[in-house]
Amino acid sequence: MADKYARRYLAKVKRALPWDHRRSDRVKRAAALMEDYLAEAPNAGEQDLLAAFGAPAEFAAEMAGASEITRAKKQRRTLLWCAIGAVILALAAVAAVFFLRWRELRKDLPADGNFNIIYPAETLTQEEFDELMNDPNIHWEGTEWP
Repeated sequence: MADKYARRYLAKVKRALPWDHRRSDRVKRAAALMEDYLAEAPNAGEQDLLAAFGAPAEFAAEMAGASEITRAKKQRRTLLWCAIGAVILALAAVAAVFFLRWRELRKDLPADGNFNIIYPAETLTQEEFDELMNDPNIHWEGTEWP
């Protein structure tokens, strides 16, 4: 039972530690301190761990130093805002490309609203061909409107 609380507590400490080259050493040292404590008090609960080591963020600050934790938080916040800014710039660039392409396509449409739609060639039966040829909504090139 105590092992479950210890793993959960250690995971919270690990999340609170800054991501640098010394992180794994600090996690190992925190795990060793907790193992020593649990060897002395094998039935320790969550409240016992909090009483012995304090809140996970406080314990991480003791392991790394409060100034380093603060610096790491500022660094993470800066990276987050840079990532958000990069996503916004990428979305704006994509929107601009789509807008320019849309505007370019609009130039190709005739002002009177009549335009031709050309489909890929396909094989038609004689009945389908006759139906298309007699359709009053289709204007065939080289023919007059009825």
